[in-house]
Amino acid sequence: MHLLNILPATLLSLLLLPHSTTSQTSNTFGSATASQTAARALVFLLEAPGNCLHTPADLPPNSPSMNMAALWIRAAFHDAAPFSVNDPASSTVGADGSLLYEFNRTEENIGLDYSIATRFRNQNNASMSDADIIALGGLVSVHHCGGPQITWRPGRQDGNGRGLRPPNPDNRIPLADDTLPVVRAHFKRMGLDDIDMVVLTTGSHTMGGVHSAISPRFTNQSFVPFDNTPGVFDNDIFKHVLRNRCALPIDCLFATDPILRPHIELWASDQTAFFDQYSKSFEKMLNLTRSRLYPAVDLTNMIPFHRNLEAEGTEVVFPIEGVTYVG
Repeated sequence: MHLLNILPATLLSLLLLPHSTTSQTSNTFGSATASQTAARALVFLLEAPGNCLHTPADLPPNSPSMNMAALWIRAAFHDAAPFSVNDPASSTVGADGSLLYEFNRTEENIGLDYSIATRFRNQNNASMSDADIIALGGLVSVHHCGGPQITWRPGRQDGNGRGLRPPNPDNRIPLADDTLPVVRAHFKRMGLDDIDMVVLTTGSHTMGGVHSAISPRFTNQSFVPFDNTPGVFDNDIFKHVLRNRCALPIDCLFATDPILRPHIELWASDQTAFFDQYSKSFEKMLNLTRSRLYPAVDLTNMIPFHRNLEAEGTEVVFPIEGVTYVG
């Protein structure tokens, strides 16, 4: 049974209230109640045993990835990343839910349509925008699976897919084998700096791994984890990068740069420093939008840590026999 089907009635009814009926309630679009209710419902989908690592009961059998928490983080980035500081002020490109209508861009978004993004589309009558649900899903994954708290501000307006504007421009998602100048240019276009680039790219690779069904250019294995703890949001990924154990070339490429490497070394030795920077950079990424966001909503008590996180998220031992890592 799909877990969404067994959500407590009070949570499900609040999360799925149509836009047209919420304007006169305490659960209106952008309200604290809407965000807190949605956060609790999203946590519910991750809190079953093992769900920060592997979610077979809640994803379709043909999904190329069963790492739902990692997919939520990836979806949040892919929805926001088309943003450009050079676009006119009237542009809506950025965190606007348009990811739901751009799965045909397989090089950029392959795998997301089979997994978490299909759930977002099924909730398009929720009392929050699709863009907010995508962004909140990434935030919930980070903290519930062991990572830092991140400031949440709702209010992203949905764009493409409802006739509001043309599709996103092509080639606005950095690829795992792009050169460092190309990746830098992508993040500069978003208004993000080198530190944001490394912590959001390699730091997000603390969750999940590489799948042959999604990234056949990088592996022929069904799943290659990024680090020893693919179901725990921690700093283990940076330790592997410093040992040249990279499932994707971009992570080891960062470590060859004399400006970037000291940050990787710091985060490998100091998880608190990593968490502090990640929370700042992830918030900046979520807010890549022309929408006028509402004031911050306190989600402190809405997103608990996963109960069996350490035991369930550390089942993979590096290196895996028969797997070759780049670097």
